[in-house]
Amino acid sequence: TRTSDLYGTTLDAERLRDRLHEVLDVEFVARESSFKGDYYLAGSRSGEHFEIQPNQIPGDWGEWDLMEEDFAEYPMLLYVYRTERADELRNRLREVPELVHLRRRVRE
Repeated sequence: TRTSDLYGTTLDAERLRDRLHEVLDVEFVARESSFKGDYYLAGSRSGEHFEIQPNQIPGDWGEWDLMEEDFAEYPMLLYVYRTERADELRNRLREVPELVHLRRRVRE
């Protein structure tokens, strides 16, 4: 079973990156995407990985869109992809009180 979780926060990307490094002992690398804008990635896209990205992303004609419209109150998002230890990670992420669990998707 592979699980993907979404978290939201009001922390900025750098502070969230630093807190996640402390709590999860993962190294984030800065990335850039024309779709997502600037974001941070840890892990391998072929397996468990984490992405920190702004909820506000570049849109059409110089406008801004929201990556997660249902969670507009959170300017920064953490995606946890393809994990087999979602509950363990969720418990560990409780050490970051500014981080709120928003959604879980499970794939068999």
